[in-house]
Amino acid sequence: MSDRTITLVATLGTNDLAYRMADGSWVSLGNNEADADGLGPLQQALIDLGYDSDRYLRNFRALTEHLRRDGYQVGQQLLASKLGRLISDYQSQLRQVILVATDQDPSVRFHTTDTIHAATLIQDWIQSLDPAIAVTVLPIQADPRNFDTLMGLWLRTFREQINLPSNGSLWLALQGGIAPMRESLRIAALNQFGDRAVSISFLENPQEQAQGLAARYESPRPANIYLFELIRRQAIALLENYDYSAAHALLSPYLKSDRSRTLRTYLKAGEDWNRARFSSCANQLQSLPGLGTEVQRRQEQFWQHSYESLHLARARFLQGNLVEAMIHSFRGLEDTLTQMISAHYPKYVKERNNQFPSIDPRITTALAKPDPRLRAEIDKPRINGDLELKGKILRYLACSHIPSLDQQPGFQAFWGNAMRIRNNQAHRIQGLNEYQFFDAWSTQHKPTRNLEDWDQLLTTSLNTLTGERFRNSQEGSLFARAHRQLLRELEAYQPLDDPR
Repeated sequence: MSDRTITLVATLGTNDLAYRMADGSWVSLGNNEADADGLGPLQQALIDLGYDSDRYLRNFRALTEHLRRDGYQVGQQLLASKLGRLISDYQSQLRQVILVATDQDPSVRFHTTDTIHAATLIQDWIQSLDPAIAVTVLPIQADPRNFDTLMGLWLRTFREQINLPSNGSLWLALQGGIAPMRESLRIAALNQFGDRAVSISFLENPQEQAQGLAARYESPRPANIYLFELIRRQAIALLENYDYSAAHALLSPYLKSDRSRTLRTYLKAGEDWNRARFSSCANQLQSLPGLGTEVQRRQEQFWQHSYESLHLARARFLQGNLVEAMIHSFRGLEDTLTQMISAHYPKYVKERNNQFPSIDPRITTALAKPDPRLRAEIDKPRINGDLELKGKILRYLACSHIPSLDQQPGFQAFWGNAMRIRNNQAHRIQGLNEYQFFDAWSTQHKPTRNLEDWDQLLTTSLNTLTGERFRNSQEGSLFARAHRQLLRELEAYQPLDDPR
């Protein structure tokens, strides 16, 4: 396989060519800013060349055309002030170089700054340096401000003139020319070559250039980093809708290095949380800043997943998925009741795979004040003899443990409207609107009118079981805190610093 794997596309500007004065110093032919004597580098070069009396040559296009006709060459009297070092360093790896230069109609205002003849001078130098490099000049005769026209030109050029080998890459040196020309080329390259397109940035140093040294350059970086701000905004929008998998997939090309490990962990935790894999989510959170101690504390509690389920229900509501919101909120309370009984009376509760826990009827002996309804429910005949921790048994055990439960609005709704609607949703293919959702969690004396009413109602109900004092699900959910940290981490992340 050939060692020549790099195709370089460079847009040229007027600062891409420098001239060596008689005193050995170098001046940029594109710099026309006057010094203390009222002379800019271009005027100084014209005087040094003996061209100062010719008014026609007092612009970049005419001068570079004349220099080529008079036999001046890059590598001798002229310097490729940006590309020179890059071309020399990677000479043996270059298979193709495309020099993009403007060549506008004389009627166009900026015709005099055209780079077509500078490009030809640089082309001659590269070919003399290494004839094995295929060098072409791509003249831009269209308006370089016309983004749409240029996009078509770039795509056609890539399709017709560039054939990257399987191990090849497209290098983009796009610091010359105006912004629409550069950015349309970058976008077209990404569209055509994806992550095989890399960008080169030059570090201009006037002192070194005055000594005849071409610009230094940064290590090649993936071209898609320049689109990252757009990607960041799209990812944040996805995260605000709790779509962690889509955000992770969108950001993935920018998260390859060790320094992005924290961001990847947040996203993986979000994916687990969004799928109600709360244990796996907690394992991810344990390694994140400021969360490890609280994760460990909660893992010792019977309610460790309760507030996560409630906050997930809130997320589903905000996504417009009210059926799932109903299911997550109901089972969050139901499982917390079950875990509470299991934690406080472990001697009488037996966990079973894929079944409700079974209850030893003697549990009533461990209760300080059994609910009067519990004994009657336990004594009912059962076909298989198993007493399961569900339904009325769960309710009456919970009310025996916390006698005030039946008087609390959240549990009145839970054992009333909410259970009826949850059961209906579990067995029928029906939708659920906001009115029905809030009605499910309302009682005769305490209506639930909006999301905040609902959130506070269920958080208060969970607090009754857990002994915590959270004000809402966002405070109770540990992942809600991680979600906020994730957004801050993403806002601060800079892939330009990512040394992939």
